[in-house]
Amino acid sequence: MDNIFVLFKNSSQIREFQSYMNSHHASTNFTSEIEYDNSLTFLNVKVIRNQNTFITSLYRMPTFSGVYNNYN
Repeated sequence: MDNIFVLFKNSSQIREFQSYMNSHHASTNFTSEIEYDNSLTFLNVKVIRNQNTFITSLYRMPTFSGVYNNYN
């Protein structure tokens, strides 16, 4: 699985890019996510769009318990 982070000016560009990428190989299936309330989570990072900059922070899913297995 590969992940890419791309910025577009409008939703039609998203559809164009997705179609273009998916047309290169039969097993390619790019999907997309749209920001909500100026933020998007990507690879456990919350990215917040703030004017001309981005603010990032660690993102934990609501199901995150903080419990880890002891390797030993």
